Amino acid sequence: MDLEPGIGSVAPQGTTTVHPAQTTTYTLTVTGSGGTSKASAIVTVGATQQAGIQLSPGDDIQAAINANPAGSTFTLAPGLYRMQSVVPKAGDVFSGQTGAILDGAALVGAASWRQASTSSWVAQVSGISQQASYRGVCDKEHAACMYPEDLFFDSKPLTRVASLSQVGPGAWYLDY
Repeated sequence: MDLEPGIGSVAPQGTTTVHPAQTTTYTLTVTGSGGTSKASAIVTVGATQQAGIQLSPGDDIQAAINANPAGSTFTLAPGLYRMQSVVPKAGDVFSGQTGAILDGAALVGAASWRQASTSSWVAQVSGISQQASYRGVCDKEHAACMYPEDLFFDSKPLTRVASLSQVGPGAWYLDY
């Protein structure tokens, strides 16, 4: 196997990295008992550009999707995009720059909690309006495993339970 221009013999498996200074067409030539075959690829060198619609943390991604035609390209700048539900149109492309984070977590701050008893606390959480129809079968120890919501305390997951009566240390229940 031979890769030109300027590379020479290459292994039949693996990766060969090229660093052209300008746009270059590389041709791979393979010769075997069945003859010779060639394939070409163009490596384009130029200034990098961020194509399409630029989004920044705090922007409403869905509003940008709705305001643009199908097949649009959206580039997310570095930062945290919290609590966004995205329904793309046909052919839409999403690209996140290094450090762009889509995070579905709703923060439940300390001020949201109130002590309900000596051993339990409650919080009103916005954005969760009703229990959806979920499919799946859970084992007896994790009867609420099919629900998408999770609760973390000090970055550690708590165990979700299926009823208020099951709440104990390290467990939580969501009353829709």
